[in-house]
Amino acid sequence: MRPFYDWLVREVTAVEIKKVVFQCDPDKAPGPDGFNAAFYQRNWAIIGKEVTLAIKSFFQSGLLKSLNHTFLTLVPKSTHATQLYDY
Repeated sequence: MRPFYDWLVREVTAVEIKKVVFQCDPDKAPGPDGFNAAFYQRNWAIIGKEVTLAIKSFFQSGLLKSLNHTFLTLVPKSTHATQLYDY
């Protein structure tokens, strides 16, 4: 019998990835890419292969640098915002 930790470090499968995507609540807030789970679920036939490859790549080499970004949006408190504290 193989040690338990071997199971923890094994490669994830395409079946496992798809199962997790379809277990997500489709109406939850979108991720950093702007898409919610419903987008991925409805379009899995088109994008599933690429999503699977991206997730497998993450587990092999870490987070893609292009995915590790944050967007900040300044929302004005009034229609005449001129100073930073007006946002």
